[in-house]
Amino acid sequence: LIDLITFVRHLAVGAPIVSHEERVRQAMKQVRGQKAWTPVQKKWLNCIEKQLLQENTLSREDFSREPFKRSGGFERINRIFNGELADMIHHLNEYLYEAA
Repeated sequence: LIDLITFVRHLAVGAPIVSHEERVRQAMKQVRGQKAWTPVQKKWLNCIEKQLLQENTLSREDFSREPFKRSGGFERINRIFNGELADMIHHLNEYLYEAA
């Protein structure tokens, strides 16, 4: 299934049509390649990927809802990511819609 943003980009600039699932996989691959993540951070990256497969993007506010809320929400998960969760979310969202 393609999303609306992918379709519009395809029509506007000839960007290849890529499924949302593939965009998520590629974006998460870029995030995972940024640094050596701890095992706990890797677990959270997997949770973020799973959630992102159900959404078009992620925001800080998404961490105040399930499935993140039950684990302490943004503040706790941000501590796990050494205060860099907002930046990581920002980059992840950018990677989702970069030109392929």
